[in-house]
Amino acid sequence: MEASERVAETAPPDPNDSDEAREPAGVTDPETVKEQVVEALRNVHDPELGINIVDLGLVYNVEINNETGLVGVTMTLTSMGCPLVGEVVSEVEMRVEQVENVKSCKVEMTFDPPWSPDKMTEDAKWELGMV
Repeated sequence: MEASERVAETAPPDPNDSDEAREPAGVTDPETVKEQVVEALRNVHDPELGINIVDLGLVYNVEINNETGLVGVTMTLTSMGCPLVGEVVSEVEMRVEQVENVKSCKVEMTFDPPWSPDKMTEDAKWELGMV
């Protein structure tokens, strides 16, 4: 252990650091967690189109129980017959469960309403040459 690490471990608490200003350990603002989950979902790409599932409009809803750390993702696919549905669901769960304070993720697949290109962001449309 280097000297700087020992100093950091034994340094006295900062008197200006009020406990009242900090949230208790393990508690995070629900909107912050939701933003982090959506950002994690941007790392999941449609296997056929190569564009993230958020920009494609495949994610319909994200529900977070901040007390239990459970996240529910309601999403769809571009087609009902996608043979890679299992891989997409597994990657969504893996990416979301990597977010701090998330204990588990459950994906609900729905095709109601069905996906259509009008659900895509302008960025996704541009990537596909639709703009």
